[in-house]
Amino acid sequence: MIAMLVGAVALLGLGTLQLKTLQAAYSSLDYTIATIHANNLVEGVWSNLCANQASGAVYTSTVQSWRQTLPQSISASVASSYSNSAVYRLTWNDVRQSDNNSLSLQVTYPAICP
Repeated sequence: MIAMLVGAVALLGLGTLQLKTLQAAYSSLDYTIATIHANNLVEGVWSNLCANQASGAVYTSTVQSWRQTLPQSISASVASSYSNSAVYRLTWNDVRQSDNNSLSLQVTYPAICP
């Protein structure tokens, strides 16, 4: 009887461990998706760096077209005007994890354009 009780408690512990592992895996997936989207913005600005530095309209267009690629579950905080040093912050809702549902990417672009 005691062995069955110990076995039942051990099985409940293993089940809880498996649940926490799945929650962490899904949270990791959300973080990876947010990282990919943040890097896509960096690459989008970088690919046309001189035009983004020179024209606010080009930068706004770059950011707006990037925002259209974001999944609905991710929201972004991006500067409305170009700066050589910027912080891109992405957040998402994850009901499984209440903390650390955000990503901040600090970017410094070189001032190489005339």
